[in-house]
Amino acid sequence: MDFKTGLIRVLTLSAFLTYASNAFAEDELRATFFKDVDIALAKATAANAELLAPKSFAKGAKAYAAAETGLSRGRNIQYLRNKTAEAADNYDLAVKTAGLILSSSQISCCLMRFHHGVF
Repeated sequence: MDFKTGLIRVLTLSAFLTYASNAFAEDELRATFFKDVDIALAKATAANAELLAPKSFAKGAKAYAAAETGLSRGRNIQYLRNKTAEAADNYDLAVKTAGLILSSSQISCCLMRFHHGVF
């Protein structure tokens, strides 16, 4: 093996290890910063908040996307914290709004049944 081949192998291995360590670090940061917002997103999805509270859900999705972009671009930790917190707050608001809409529609349904003598 000549000098050039050895140098190319060393540089290739070095680049691979750098990439692998960066990917691992990004995965660790994602697990840390996105844990709560991923839970909030799951709750919002389960509550059909995208249909019942589309504005809050969309604001949450926008902040979530900004946090993901910030993570991939290496933005500072405070930015990631702010964006994930903003997304979680909006998803939580969407869940509450969806719950209120469902509650009010159930009350309206019951009142209509009562008014029409169904009870």
